[in-house]
Amino acid sequence: MSQLKIYNTLAREKQVFVPMEAGKVGMYVCGMTVYDYCHVGHARMMMAFDVIYRWLMASGYDVKYVRNITDIDDKIIKRAVENGETLSSLVTRFTNYMDEDTQALGILPPNVVPRATEYVPQMLSIIEKLEEKGLAYKSEDGDVNYAVRGFEGYGKLSGKSLDDLRAGERVDVNTGKRDPLDFVLWKAAKESEPLEAKWDSKWGRGRPGWHIECSAMSCATLGERFDIHGGGQDLQFPHHENEIAQSEGAFGGTMVNYWIHNGFVRVDNEKMSKSLGNTLAPQKISDTLGADILRLWVASTDYTGELAISEEILKRVTEAYRRIRNTLRFLLANTSDFDPAKNAVPVAEMFEIDRYALAETARLQRDIGAHFERYEFHPVVARLQNFCSEDLGGFYLDILKDRLYTSGVDSLARRSAQTALWHIAHSLLRVMAPILSFTAEEAWAVFAGQQAFADSDETIFTQTLWSFPELADGDALLAKYAALREVRADVTKQLEEVRASGAIGSSLQAELAIRAAGDKYDLLASLDDDLKFVFITSQASVEKVDDAANEAVSVTPSEAEKCERCWHYRRDVGHNHEHAGLCGRCVANLFGAGEARRFA
Repeated sequence: MSQLKIYNTLAREKQVFVPMEAGKVGMYVCGMTVYDYCHVGHARMMMAFDVIYRWLMASGYDVKYVRNITDIDDKIIKRAVENGETLSSLVTRFTNYMDEDTQALGILPPNVVPRATEYVPQMLSIIEKLEEKGLAYKSEDGDVNYAVRGFEGYGKLSGKSLDDLRAGERVDVNTGKRDPLDFVLWKAAKESEPLEAKWDSKWGRGRPGWHIECSAMSCATLGERFDIHGGGQDLQFPHHENEIAQSEGAFGGTMVNYWIHNGFVRVDNEKMSKSLGNTLAPQKISDTLGADILRLWVASTDYTGELAISEEILKRVTEAYRRIRNTLRFLLANTSDFDPAKNAVPVAEMFEIDRYALAETARLQRDIGAHFERYEFHPVVARLQNFCSEDLGGFYLDILKDRLYTSGVDSLARRSAQTALWHIAHSLLRVMAPILSFTAEEAWAVFAGQQAFADSDETIFTQTLWSFPELADGDALLAKYAALREVRADVTKQLEEVRASGAIGSSLQAELAIRAAGDKYDLLASLDDDLKFVFITSQASVEKVDDAANEAVSVTPSEAEKCERCWHYRRDVGHNHEHAGLCGRCVANLFGAGEARRFA
């Protein structure tokens, strides 16, 4: 089982995650107060912890994930009275809306979804324990309050000291309290409030305060002590601080080992909130752009920090998503006729650049796994984008197209490429699944359906990370092709300058003559005649010079004829009278033994 690292808000540092029970994790996340629709701030919280939940499971943990519903609260009572409806009617309606949103966003349901009103007896029991320990008292107005100064560790989560806290700053001011910092555990019933909001207790009829609800629900579902507690950054103080005071005050010991908080969503540099009226509905964005755009947006920034949203930001996220999706389309399209049991090429026989692609993808999987283990999701997004747009789209797949589309259907050249693409697809789908859940699942259904390796009812979420074939020369290939890509970038720039001048229409119309010294010459010469495929030109030669000062790249427009099939400019076009428009390599690929290729 891999070693996970969590930024623990309580410790204010990243710590190695050690569960209380080996192989098992208990995680509680503060959920919605259901009196209105969800906005994308709520969606960010739920999606962030959905990714954490998925990765814990993918890492082999048996996770008990609890996310509560607050169904009794001042705001709920106020809204129900304004609407002239019962509390249960209001709560049921907005709970259903929330469930529709989470389902549309691909958020897995928690294992347990407790509702506050179902745990009032447990709340009363905790309050009674606190009273017995001198941490709770009944005030003159009938409320039962928590005596904050009686709990020695108050402020340890938020880093706030009692002396620094101001009455009225995120703290209720109530003349019935012994200290302005004290908070309510049990609210005395009011005549104006509906009967649904009143329960009997030893202190009189009333209802629970907000903070005691989560202490009771987390304790009842996960125990007096558990592994992870999460929620929005705005809950760190006072809600989570008060939870600690209640639970540890009642039961002693440590309530939670690891606290995780996600940051706010900001619109026009203001926190998104219902009170400011600047909320955005996740369903609206999902319906317009797709749920995975929202999931990618959430993962694209450190979840502990603030996250901005705007049309321009979503546009950039959409473009990033399209690059990843288009890469998947290429992989699926070009493995559709590939049966690994019949067509897979042994690693030792694969083309060199295909083995490099496997090494690059294996490195991606290692890097992403390491980021997930540290709960760093934004580097995962950056790595996925760069892999799809640069490592694959800008290099490997760009070079590969000629071989896939011009080589013989069952040739070693094409099957070697497909073998690499098959492994890449397996790995890519697995590492993207926790974030791009819908896309990965849809692509997996196509991929699994066209292959002989899986039953059609399998899901990507039951798959473990891909096991690559052993590559004895993997590190050497990564080093070699990193150097080659640097040379290719320089040559491509010169090709583009010649194309911009109008001398050539595309790089295939060019013939390259490269003069190189030392290691650069050895690098380019090692590819032999396949060098032209790396630069996507019709011809490429390399000449050795003694000094780097004499190195040069010459780009010359080809005077040869263009092959109507492969579009290369070659002097043997039309030499076969039966196929006048084809070059010699295309004739060999279509009707003969195939062209000789070894590297690219």
